[in-house]
Amino acid sequence: MFVRILQVVAVILYIFGAIGGVAYLGGSMLWLVPLLAPALYFVFTLPDIARSLPPTPQHRDQNESRIQELKNGPPPPQ
Repeated sequence: MFVRILQVVAVILYIFGAIGGVAYLGGSMLWLVPLLAPALYFVFTLPDIARSLPPTPQHRDQNESRIQELKNGPPPPQ
């Protein structure tokens, strides 16, 4: 979670830097589109760090029981 916050803060600083740089240099605001595109792409494609962590023993047991249920197939008709 902390790493994700740092990533978002870095992107926000990049955006402010891009806007400030264009404003300071007196450039056209059209330059913001190519400058901000990588930052916006990065924000919306950040990996979910929690998914990369190994499962807890409780989740592992739930996964194993669900896999076994799926292997057994549907219950017989009554």
